[in-house]
Amino acid sequence: MRLQWLKDTHNEWSYARVTGFVAIIANLIWRMYMGTGDINSIPAACAGCCGCITGIFLWIFEVWRENKHVDIEVAGKKVSANLGSEK
Repeated sequence: MRLQWLKDTHNEWSYARVTGFVAIIANLIWRMYMGTGDINSIPAACAGCCGCITGIFLWIFEVWRENKHVDIEVAGKKVSANLGSEK
């Protein structure tokens, strides 16, 4: 199925994934419509991209919620992190 990546490990629609995807797409469409000429400072950039920022944070939250144990290899060293209690 095409939208399988919007579902969680239980094959149910994930609120964080769907809302984050909609927020990013809506913000990108709005930015294309309004243009980027009014963004001339960091606070204006944050306000103009708040939908993308919100969507990214929702995706990060979803990754943290689904993956309680993360292994990352950095410069040849394996780093592990337990992000919470597993159910």
